[in-house]
Amino acid sequence: MKIHLIIIYSYLFLASMNCVGQNALNWNDLLRLKFWSGDVSIKTLKDKVVQNISEINNLVDTVGIGVVTKSPEFIDCVSNLYWANFFVIPYLESFEQGNESNQEQIVQISLNKKIPQLITKYSHIKDNRNGVIKVLKNLQNENLEKFNEFTNLAIALSLVWDVEFPENWPHQNVKFADLPTEGTTPLGLFNFFIDSQNKGKLLTDLKRLTVRELCFLVDTPISINEHLYAQQVKIKSINDFDKLYKLIPYDQNRINDKIYDWPHGKYSLIKIGSKNGGICMDQSYFTSQVSKSKGVPSILFMGQGGSGVHAWIGVFMGIRGWDLKVGEWRSEKYPVGVSLNPQTWDKTTNTEMKFYLQSSGDNPSTARGKSLLAWALLNKKTDRFKSLIQYSSSLMPRNIEPWDIEYNWIKENQFDLKTMGRFWSRWISNFKEDKGLKAKGQMSLLSIFNELRMFEEAKSLSRRIISENKTGRFDLAIAVNLNQIISLQNQSKWSLAEKKFKQALDDFVKNANNGHLFYNLIKPYIDNCMFNSKREEAFRAKEFSGKYIKSLPGTILDNDVNNFFDSIR
Repeated sequence: MKIHLIIIYSYLFLASMNCVGQNALNWNDLLRLKFWSGDVSIKTLKDKVVQNISEINNLVDTVGIGVVTKSPEFIDCVSNLYWANFFVIPYLESFEQGNESNQEQIVQISLNKKIPQLITKYSHIKDNRNGVIKVLKNLQNENLEKFNEFTNLAIALSLVWDVEFPENWPHQNVKFADLPTEGTTPLGLFNFFIDSQNKGKLLTDLKRLTVRELCFLVDTPISINEHLYAQQVKIKSINDFDKLYKLIPYDQNRINDKIYDWPHGKYSLIKIGSKNGGICMDQSYFTSQVSKSKGVPSILFMGQGGSGVHAWIGVFMGIRGWDLKVGEWRSEKYPVGVSLNPQTWDKTTNTEMKFYLQSSGDNPSTARGKSLLAWALLNKKTDRFKSLIQYSSSLMPRNIEPWDIEYNWIKENQFDLKTMGRFWSRWISNFKEDKGLKAKGQMSLLSIFNELRMFEEAKSLSRRIISENKTGRFDLAIAVNLNQIISLQNQSKWSLAEKKFKQALDDFVKNANNGHLFYNLIKPYIDNCMFNSKREEAFRAKEFSGKYIKSLPGTILDNDVNNFFDSIR
């Protein structure tokens, strides 16, 4: 290792120190290797980063940001600066300072040209960067040849396994402690998937999957034995997962007995598939894990339907893209489902996921946009930051990350209601293709209008939100109505609140499903009546609502409706 690096360092001695030439970005493989050569102490790396940032900014001032960022050298140059500044330097500062072996391992990772570029393209501001490097070091140290051959898989593992899995994985109806996760590590999964591919047990080619797709493959902590069992499940092609979902016996007795949490101890695939069966979330979990074990990325969704809570999955169908409705009951009119983003573990709706996944997220434009986002973050403490972050979001109109970064920056540096209002107005315009994201901006702007006492504007915007979401995303329109109703209740305007409540039920009875009407309108309204000791209003609401909720016997919704209404006396 040391001799290899010395030869590289000697070869690079004659290379130029500057990353900027005469009115052009001067960056190539030789200079990239030189950047990581010689002294790689924390101080030296910091000096190199600062020097390069300064030189690039001088070039930007001379020829313009558009010219510089379109240069093919820009992405690789900024990727290395970003990787060094936000990953390598903090890691060296936190772990084993002065440890020569540790520094050599970091240099070895950095010399792989793909690593800085892929990290810049696919990492998220919320990633645990030290955790990312720990996973990468472990995979590289175990087998450098495999690491270099399956770099995309290694990156995906580092971005998902940088932190512990959340307690609510895979869904809220099972205890994490009941999951069979014994001995599972990123290295174990890395070797399992590579070995499975070599043995022909996968339905996809790992090398053809992007980092983003692979994140939905490695986001499972179950044991290797669970994966081996899942690989025995007979699936001929990726078209058969819908059939597999339906083959898991549905445990109606659990619904009848109101037992929604898994009651059978260890949450193993063999118990679900061959012994106990399960309800919809267990069917979805089983199908999702089988797909992952066979090399097919998948996503588990939970949503509110006409019969109560339901679960289904999304499956990556290769060149056909994602099918996000495997196991969904089409007649239930689900306005939205929620999943866990495997990189941040944030809750993400299926509409947001579709909006993101169906974008051209792996094309050169996104690579340029992410490199510009990285460049903005490298300039976060300068006056250039705001214009750079907005420029990056314009190149990636489906990416929420730069918007979230700008929002937090505004709160910390330029917060006032009018500035925030302008931000949300831009948000609404940018995300107009996705009703959920657009409504998030509209509701935030609505709150600002109310705080600024711009009541006519607030009234107009409320009507627009309800009108735009009365059918497909009726859950959003119901939420706006409920906010208005609760506001009237909190102002002790009980008659007006009751009138608004009845009108909302009339408005949504044809378009919304029973589940959303009950959980997101009727129950919160009655709960607030009871909290304020308005029993007569609560009882009238119960009697009135019974005309609208027609829950099917033997469903989760029917159980909840009967229990709730029985409590209102």
